[in-house]
Amino acid sequence: MIPQEKAKELVNKYLQVYDGRLPIAKQCALIAVDEAEKSECNVLKNFEFVSQKYTSAYWTKVKQEIENL
Repeated sequence: MIPQEKAKELVNKYLQVYDGRLPIAKQCALIAVDEAEKSECNVLKNFEFVSQKYTSAYWTKVKQEIENL
């Protein structure tokens, strides 16, 4: 899934929970992305599959797309 699609998916999920309040939905989506990034990077780093820099690039783009919504 490209970052723009992931950003929309996350924000839309939170919009449903927070009755269409976009600023709150965006903030929650950003928190979720931060947690996903930490978890993914920790797992990948422990198993030495890929560098943390590689995975962070995707999540950074997702965060940018969320902020642009």
